[in-house]
Amino acid sequence: MRVLKSIDFWSGLAFAGIGFSAGIIALGFDSSSFLYPATLSAALGLLGLALAAKACRDPAAKTGDAEGTHVILWGPALEIGVWTLWALALWAGLGYIGPAFAAVAFLILRHVHDRHVRLHLLQAAGVALGVFAIFYAIFQVPLPELEFIRDLLE
Repeated sequence: MRVLKSIDFWSGLAFAGIGFSAGIIALGFDSSSFLYPATLSAALGLLGLALAAKACRDPAAKTGDAEGTHVILWGPALEIGVWTLWALALWAGLGYIGPAFAAVAFLILRHVHDRHVRLHLLQAAGVALGVFAIFYAIFQVPLPELEFIRDLLE
């Protein structure tokens, strides 16, 4: 029963539940707009199940002891906080590219411990601009953006 103390097991079940619930909601969208959210939610659900299955195979990986509490506070909770601030910045009208770059840069730099900071900042900029370009060019769904960037795109 050590698997019930595994952070990965419960996180995986939570991700799977959120993903599959969002998939059910996405199936209610019209035929022209359900494919992307349904695919994304299915991926989240399947990755959640994979994480839970991995925890069942190796339940001692991350358990909820004192060290696990540290992992929860400075691991997923910090990342959820960063993405919450990102969503609030979008809601406040700060556009997509700036807040996305800041969030991705923070999360990348938080996980790397080397001297190639410029390379990682370029990587964060590539992720933010790449996602923006994918939505703009492929999905033809404009993301919220500041006025001067909107003028550049027109």
